Amino acid sequence: PLLMADSQQIREVKSYRPDLKNRIARAVCHGGRPQIEYYHDVPRRYSPFAYAFVRAHEYSHIVSGHLNCAGRNPDLAVSERELGADCMAERVIVERVQHGDFVVSYAAYLMSRARVPARNGYPSSDERARNLYDNCS
Repeated sequence: PLLMADSQQIREVKSYRPDLKNRIARAVCHGGRPQIEYYHDVPRRYSPFAYAFVRAHEYSHIVSGHLNCAGRNPDLAVSERELGADCMAERVIVERVQHGDFVVSYAAYLMSRARVPARNGYPSSDERARNLYDNCS
């Protein structure tokens, strides 16, 4: 489906990328427009709560200007962008989703259980879970 954010159409697609086995989704530029690629059937594999958080996180990258669709480079380091998108997703979910606190707590729980190490500037899943608990809101 096409959705609107910051006056841009955002396309959401399912994609199979075996090289990205630890990733669930990512926001990318495709043809100069933002797109969210999902690598797993998130609601079925994890839960609708996890999907709500993942979707809000990826949209947060787009509305925060973390992508280079317009030919400009993001100002923040990868780690800061990821942790910032987590916090923005947390705020949106708590404000707009029934039982939003539970949704965010569940996302943090899944992150803490994932045991994905930090690499290429990305924070570890444990660091992201701690950030949600300690620094967001």
